[in-house]
Amino acid sequence: MKRVLITGAGGFIGGYLAQAALKRDMKVYAGVRKSTDVSRLETGGIELVVLDYSDVESLAKEFRKLNFDYLIHNAGMVSAPSLEMFEKVNCQLFNNVIDAVKLSGIQIEKLAFMSSLAAYGPADPDDFTDMVSNEKEPNPITDYGRSKLKAEGILKESGLPYIILRPTVVYGPWERDLLTFFKMVAKGYEAHIGFKKQRLTFTHVNDLTRMIMLALEAEVKDRAYFVTDGRYYSAEELAEITKEHLKKKTFKVKVPIWVVRLVATGVEAFSKISKRYPILTKDKVNELEQTNWQCDIRPQIEDLGFVPEYDLKKGIPPTLDWYLEKGWIG
Repeated sequence: MKRVLITGAGGFIGGYLAQAALKRDMKVYAGVRKSTDVSRLETGGIELVVLDYSDVESLAKEFRKLNFDYLIHNAGMVSAPSLEMFEKVNCQLFNNVIDAVKLSGIQIEKLAFMSSLAAYGPADPDDFTDMVSNEKEPNPITDYGRSKLKAEGILKESGLPYIILRPTVVYGPWERDLLTFFKMVAKGYEAHIGFKKQRLTFTHVNDLTRMIMLALEAEVKDRAYFVTDGRYYSAEELAEITKEHLKKKTFKVKVPIWVVRLVATGVEAFSKISKRYPILTKDKVNELEQTNWQCDIRPQIEDLGFVPEYDLKKGIPPTLDWYLEKGWIG
């Protein structure tokens, strides 16, 4: 039986990773913090492990005891007030994990790192035949993306066998970012940012976790993959699928980018008083205004035989049903 340690196991994607590993008959160690809500992990076969990422020696001691075969580093920060904070969590603490693996003396078969499409940035906004691919130079446009790209570099130089995953927008039950959009549509409103046509990409969490399991078990190593469903969509298409399933009509409005940026500036200023960092930031607006997020997924098809199962028409309706059942959408 293979042993896998999953960091950030208490989060949206982490919970799915733990269940996916269980289904593949792995011994699952769920790495969490003391403050983590572990309700999704309280099931047979998952062993909770409290980790202190700031202490390399304590990590190494824990790793030595667990002696896992695979490590999925899913822990990280997606919202922060500065590049320095992003780098502290997404780079320095990740480097501590890598150092602890080496110090522990265990021989892992593979380290899977959850990076992001943000690490490479968008494709050419003026050429819709262009795609983000490993052959292109990365050009992250946010501090989050820059921190993830730097973390990728740390891993590549570590000497550990690795797989890097760069998912686009991930959705499914328990996800909360797209939930904001779904709630808006449910209330009869439909706001779209900017006036340019966009090619947006998505991946269902079930596809993402299945691909990670395949990547761990495959012979390939030291590879990086962009993870999408292989299609592209407009924001209007996402809205139409949502409205059709919720049986809603909406009042549509186009919001200029400069207005969104102005709102983000005000929200950021208020957050300094409230001490709560917001989802909408000037950095986030840099992503929202991009028009081309198409990715080349041929490498994982060729290397892993992975073909996405979910497009938005298949994945969004059951996600909405789950939100409705749980009362997340009124």
